[in-house]
Amino acid sequence: MTSSAVLNPQSSVSFVRPIAPREVLRTTIYDRPFLQELARQVRLRDTLGIYRGWSNELMLQSLITTSDREYEAVSRGEVDALSQLRISAFYHAIAATIEKEIGKMTETFLNLHHCDSNSALIFCGRVLVVLDLFKRIADFGFDSLERLVAEGERLAINATHKARRYLL
Repeated sequence: MTSSAVLNPQSSVSFVRPIAPREVLRTTIYDRPFLQELARQVRLRDTLGIYRGWSNELMLQSLITTSDREYEAVSRGEVDALSQLRISAFYHAIAATIEKEIGKMTETFLNLHHCDSNSALIFCGRVLVVLDLFKRIADFGFDSLERLVAEGERLAINATHKARRYLL
């Protein structure tokens, strides 16, 4: 461990403050800004209190889906509240990320049905910055947090570039 000397402005005495090694400074996937925003959006939209008292890590891990579980819910002809919460939080987290980057308000529109036509639209100003279409709600999901973060950040970065191009 290395250290750096720091002078206290009130006195002429210096003290040594340790600097953390590089291994300690490495961030985990949970420190990514998109996942932090996603956790915030899930908590905002959790009107049923499903995730009350859960840690962010446990809550985000529960959003990872398996196609078997989702297919069972959709095959009964219903859109369950947990699927709506997961999809809504994902797209609203993208919209919030765009707002932080651009500084302009976004609007998110979700069209979720049990049949084969689902869509997510995000507008920034009068510009459509995200258009995402998926056939079934069972098709929407991620098998790992890394893929969830990669897709969310990719959509947010592309939307930010599009908004900057047409709005700024």
